[in-house]
Amino acid sequence: MAVTPIGSQSITGISSGLDTQSLVEAIIQSERRNARLLEARQLERTSMITAYQAIQAKFLAVQASISNLASGTVFSRSKAESSDKDFLTVTAGSDASVGSYTVRVLQLAKNHQLASQGFSDPIGTTVGTGTFKIAIGQASLQTITVDATNNTLTGLKDAINNANVGVTASIINDGSYANKYRLVLVANDAGEQNKITTEISLIGGTAPNFTTASFEAPETNTFSSAATSVATLGSSASFTGTQNKIYAFTVQGTGTKTIGTDVITLNWTDGTNSGSVVVSQADTEVTLSGAGADGLTLQFSAGTLVGGEKLKVQSFAPTLQNSSDGKISVGSSDGSGSPIEIISTTNTYNDAISGVALTAKKTHGAGESVNVTAGRDTEAIKREIENFISAYNEVITAVDKQFSYNVATKEAGALIHEAVLSAMQTSFRGSATGAVGGLDKKLNLLSALGIRSQADGKLKLVDSATLDRQLEKNPAGLRKLFAASAVSNKNAIEFMSLTDATIGGKSYNVDITTAATSGNYTAQAITSLSLSAPLVLDSTNNSLILKLDGLTSSLITLAAGSYTSGTQLAKEIQTRANADANLAGKGLKVSWVEGSGSGFLKFESSTFGSTSSIEALTEISETQSDGSKKVTATATARQILGLLNATKVDGVNVAGTINGEAATGFGRILTGNSLNKNTEGLKLEINLSSSQLVEGVDGVVTVTKGVGSRMRTTLNSIVDGAKGSLSLRVRGLNNEVNDLKAQIKAIDGRLEKRRESLLQKFTQMEETLGQLNSQSAFLTSSLGSLQSNFIRR
Repeated sequence: MAVTPIGSQSITGISSGLDTQSLVEAIIQSERRNARLLEARQLERTSMITAYQAIQAKFLAVQASISNLASGTVFSRSKAESSDKDFLTVTAGSDASVGSYTVRVLQLAKNHQLASQGFSDPIGTTVGTGTFKIAIGQASLQTITVDATNNTLTGLKDAINNANVGVTASIINDGSYANKYRLVLVANDAGEQNKITTEISLIGGTAPNFTTASFEAPETNTFSSAATSVATLGSSASFTGTQNKIYAFTVQGTGTKTIGTDVITLNWTDGTNSGSVVVSQADTEVTLSGAGADGLTLQFSAGTLVGGEKLKVQSFAPTLQNSSDGKISVGSSDGSGSPIEIISTTNTYNDAISGVALTAKKTHGAGESVNVTAGRDTEAIKREIENFISAYNEVITAVDKQFSYNVATKEAGALIHEAVLSAMQTSFRGSATGAVGGLDKKLNLLSALGIRSQADGKLKLVDSATLDRQLEKNPAGLRKLFAASAVSNKNAIEFMSLTDATIGGKSYNVDITTAATSGNYTAQAITSLSLSAPLVLDSTNNSLILKLDGLTSSLITLAAGSYTSGTQLAKEIQTRANADANLAGKGLKVSWVEGSGSGFLKFESSTFGSTSSIEALTEISETQSDGSKKVTATATARQILGLLNATKVDGVNVAGTINGEAATGFGRILTGNSLNKNTEGLKLEINLSSSQLVEGVDGVVTVTKGVGSRMRTTLNSIVDGAKGSLSLRVRGLNNEVNDLKAQIKAIDGRLEKRRESLLQKFTQMEETLGQLNSQSAFLTSSLGSLQSNFIRR
């Protein structure tokens, strides 16, 4: 008997005539009712997750739109325009001074540029060996050693660039026939104070010359072979001009002319000026005259010249461009007022008009000027507010859709029963429309800007004129309405910033226990300086190495000379130290403290806190590859300046509490500690000195969190990935979905075994029925045979 095997796609009732496959499936589906209920629940939870994710995107859009309002940065946004950008471009910073200004560009700042004389080969010609010293402005000369590894023009160029002294070296090709390669030095920074200084001690080659103007040898490379006379500079030739230029000479007439026999005229021009010289005798100096001659003389050896042929002489002036400061004027240019002239080492002026950066492009002629207008960018502020309203309304629409029920289709939002979402909506609306504590009632609600909540819960700017008026008349109040702010009752305690964790609408007592201090270094007393008893510095005792706030200077060389006052000495040290490349901009202060018959130097850092320090070092050293120490510079002025046993005092960080809660000090900044109940993230700058501290409360800071700041806190509590209420709810729903999947999988696993069991039983039934049917047929056949036999008998 054929029997359908277990696991096949169908079982036919061969013996029973039953559709056993359908019977098994009916039984399984009946017993799978609980799994279907779980699947419906899974689908519902998945729909809720999708709905929450869509709403989360809307909340995040509001968070982005409120960012600039909450931080207050948009309220400082300014705009500025120049009437002619070819002369002057402008960039508005924060809080640009409102107004219209007349500006003239009087002079552009320029970088100092020097060039050497020409060399025939930048690689093959040696410049000699020795030392090449270079510096910018008041900085100490930096020594570059020139040896067999770098004694070419290219090698010296690379050595200068690698020295990082504020100068960029390059090699240019001036296009001349011979000696066409020049070493060019360009100061990295413009300004009168950034002049390049060199001191060259090279022997055994042709050292570059950056100081002496001269003429190059005449070039006759275009002469034909018929010209046998050789042109050279006259013995008295000495360039007296200041401009690099080329003198072009043309032999007048045609044909071959013999020097000493023919009178030969050469016409010359330098591109601007022109003239002629007459060559009548060989080896006799001929002198150019008139404008542009600049001391040029020539002489020609015996031989011939050819009419129409040309020679040229190039002049060399080392100064390609003098350094200069930029200069502009602000004020009337029509003679009706007295403009202010402003000087800058660059072509950018950041302080000429408060909050506006001016960049000069080219100079004005007489009577020319540009008009610069500046002011608050109210349109940008308005756009930010309108963007916020739009994003806010998107959230309200999305949430309301989830709480809706369509009677006709009998469809409801996936989150219609979600109390968590209802709580989110309530806090979201409240943070936007509630009054801001601590502000004047005239401007502590969005409604004071003409923004009102509608019947459907959405916001609408119903009175644009009111918003425009507040933008124009009360930008500070508008900023407070949206951003976080704080007011201190003491100028020396200044609010800097806060975080979403800081609680607003409260006043906090500030108790400073330790004032921040700066590092200082006090030398030992030395005899008072005077005309009769000066302090003499020379090359044996005039170098210093200072370490300021962790940064070590290069070797600082003080000007040699006799110092007749301590103040003069302190000024020289401060000037040289602050010009050092490593310490520039750090604001080191050096002073002389006069005593009775003696005095001492005092060095002070301009920074505050534990990283503020200053000291004089003995030497600069570097560790070599074998681990040994190589001393690269030694200070020689420590003894004469009283620095051998100077007293070093490092700075101290501010310390104290805010609202009685712990705070961390760094420099002058005091910040509320993490997890503080009220003051977490509140940052204050404490400018109190030790003598100004009092017992107990040193000041009171009142913190206000405006609508934007408050909403940012609310939104963080909703969408924060770790602990936001929406994030937690979605995480919970995902856990439910995963649990439901596991339950369904377990049920289906059990039912699969149940299916196999039923199929096995039905198979066995079919087999039994088959056997019974076979036996029945056999018996019927046997009985039939017996009956036939019985009848025949």
